[in-house]
Amino acid sequence: MISTIWSWITGPTFTGIAALASVASLLLTIWVALGVYRLKASYLFSARAPQLAKQLRNHAANLAEYLNDFKAFEDKIREELAATEVTALSLARKIDWRRRRTVKQLGKAIKRMGKKQQFSEAELREVYVQLVKVNEHVKDLQADLKWER
Repeated sequence: MISTIWSWITGPTFTGIAALASVASLLLTIWVALGVYRLKASYLFSARAPQLAKQLRNHAANLAEYLNDFKAFEDKIREELAATEVTALSLARKIDWRRRRTVKQLGKAIKRMGKKQQFSEAELREVYVQLVKVNEHVKDLQADLKWER
């Protein structure tokens, strides 16, 4: 009896079943880990997104005001762009990786402007349009999140 059990355990059937169970448990572990990561990101986004969205709207309003008199506000524009970049980077870390592209594009546009000594009103307007796009994107994500609950 013991020898029969021992031969079944060491036989090819049991080894195959054990290997299959091992692979299945690995896949299940990965699936659970991804689920936990998504859940954490969802809670983090729902907690911080309203505040970050408000900051981005304030940055957009300030930049719109500065665009009215571009030459007079050049120093303030640089300060506002720096603050906007920080807010955008913070938001990018809290958005799902599949939806992060528009926020990253805004960050890249601001970085390009920050490297220049002089930039034009048209370039600033381009960044402003990107900022408006991100604001709308965040608003849509917040609306979607309400339906996911």
